[in-house]
Amino acid sequence: MTPQVTQEDRIGVFARLSDLYHGFINRRYLVNSVIYMAGNLLAQALAFFALPVFTRYLSPADYGILSYTGSLVQIFFILSLLSLNSFVLRHYFELDNEEDRRELFGTIFIFLLPMNLVFLLLEFSILPHVFSLVAVKVAFHPYMAVALLDNSLEVVSVLPLAYYRVTANAWRYFWLISLKSVLSISLGLILVIGFDLGVMGRYYGSLATNAVFLFVYLNILFRISSFRFRITTITRGLRFSLPLVPTALAGMAFFSLDRIVLERYVSLAEMGIYSVALVLGTALAMVTKSFYLAIEPEMYALFSQEGYENKVVALKNRFLYGLIILGCVIIVFSKEIIRLAASPTFFNGYRIIPFFVIGMIFKGAELIASISLFALNKTRLQMVSYGVSLGVFVPSLFLLIPLLGAAGAAVALACSYAVLFLLSVRFVTRHSHIRWGARRDATLILAAASVSYGLMHIDAGSVWGSFFVKAGIVAAAGSMLAGRFWRGTKGAVSPA
Repeated sequence: MTPQVTQEDRIGVFARLSDLYHGFINRRYLVNSVIYMAGNLLAQALAFFALPVFTRYLSPADYGILSYTGSLVQIFFILSLLSLNSFVLRHYFELDNEEDRRELFGTIFIFLLPMNLVFLLLEFSILPHVFSLVAVKVAFHPYMAVALLDNSLEVVSVLPLAYYRVTANAWRYFWLISLKSVLSISLGLILVIGFDLGVMGRYYGSLATNAVFLFVYLNILFRISSFRFRITTITRGLRFSLPLVPTALAGMAFFSLDRIVLERYVSLAEMGIYSVALVLGTALAMVTKSFYLAIEPEMYALFSQEGYENKVVALKNRFLYGLIILGCVIIVFSKEIIRLAASPTFFNGYRIIPFFVIGMIFKGAELIASISLFALNKTRLQMVSYGVSLGVFVPSLFLLIPLLGAAGAAVALACSYAVLFLLSVRFVTRHSHIRWGARRDATLILAAASVSYGLMHIDAGSVWGSFFVKAGIVAAAGSMLAGRFWRGTKGAVSPA
């Protein structure tokens, strides 16, 4: 029976919204959150709407090449930064005068620039031999070589974007992200279609975009930095950031090792189908990243305020329920989404999308716990939780991929993110007074995803018929659960 929402419930809803608004989520947070999300939404939307075009000019094998090189570059990107960007975000608020803050950016840049030049030379000296030795299906030249050059330019963007985050200059962040995305997609389309360069058009488009924006980022750095090298700043920064590198690598390994292992077991074409399903199934990451960009500085700044624990759990509940709703919609309409977003040769990817979505919900649920560990100065515990989760992920890949093919990698990812969520919450509750309700959250995620997976397979005899049947069921379920949603968020603290 549909629950009745009384006048008292409505008053309670508005009161809780008012408390939330005037407390933890203030006006600046709300505005910045929307702007950060808009920037990431635009970038994601551009890539999404370009996907049907690219998949008609690029084969699944081409996407397999892009996916494989991209997975390696993500790992090298973290090694190129040594997580010093996290130190900048944390240390910035501890400095009281503007000149010290300018020196912070200048010192980090002076350290990173020569280090990355040396790192790039090592990559070009060693990796060609490694590719040849292990008989990688993807050629180092030209694919991996161009991807590494692109990565070396991408590193320069991190400090300017970090500056706009800590200064809450969300609009400039938005324009940088948006204009870069527009240029990259546009050049990619021109080079792939107009110049018939095939998959290399994607590589050259990204490289040319980063080359153009290199001058933009350098101009920003010269304006916000004092280029005086402080060895004490680097020493303190490395003490803070180096323990985060294994954690960051473990986190990125969840988005990289699957392709590296898949390359050993499946064809490039199957890996290309997997990579398109990955893009569509991890769309929720766009929401979580936008939320993270907006909330991380706020949580650091507000951590010492009274009532932090209650505000964290209230925020977590609303964020988690929103993720579950969005994730269930994606699962239910997986077939329709992949028909819309890719050519028919990629259609079988719909079978993989639900497992990516489940993983993204668990990863999103873990987000606030992760930031809380940072705020509690318990970064080593996050390293432990990522290490254990990665220890689950790697054996699962080698076990499930031979059994299930590419889908096995997606299942392994979902299981590993569930373990990560449970461990991170356990560490937070052990070192704080936050009562999280992790088991309830995990049960809710799995139950909602299971129902959605069943609805995904509805077949009404035609594409449009199936769509309308699913849409009707989703609309009815949404109406029934609307009242329960607000009642489920009543009270600031989740049950244990």
